[in-house]
Amino acid sequence: MSLKERIRQVYRRNCNSIPEFATKIGVSKSSVDKWLSGQTEPRTDKLKKISDEFGVDLVWLQTGISETNGQEISTVKCESCTEKGKEIKQLEARLKDKEEVIQALRDQLNMYRQQLDENADKSKLA
Repeated sequence: MSLKERIRQVYRRNCNSIPEFATKIGVSKSSVDKWLSGQTEPRTDKLKKISDEFGVDLVWLQTGISETNGQEISTVKCESCTEKGKEIKQLEARLKDKEEVIQALRDQLNMYRQQLDENADKSKLA
């Protein structure tokens, strides 16, 4: 599990919104957005604040390994989280399909434009 996933897990278990999470640890909403997306990682002092505020092991937060037993902590997702994950994957697949259709239409449009241009060029020569 990556750092962004561990932060997301802490956030989902303890807060109703990203602004609430950000306020509790004293950072901006955009900082939390970047952490959750993996664009940036929080500094050590912010990880310490998350650890203190939400009662999670700092070593686990940093590494994914429990300080007490040296084992990576596995998480069991709740049923609703699993269902949401499935729905997200389905929506992403549908979006990808639509993007492929749009690209095919763009390619066809470009082909027609090219043919039109070629016919116009032939007309000028005749």
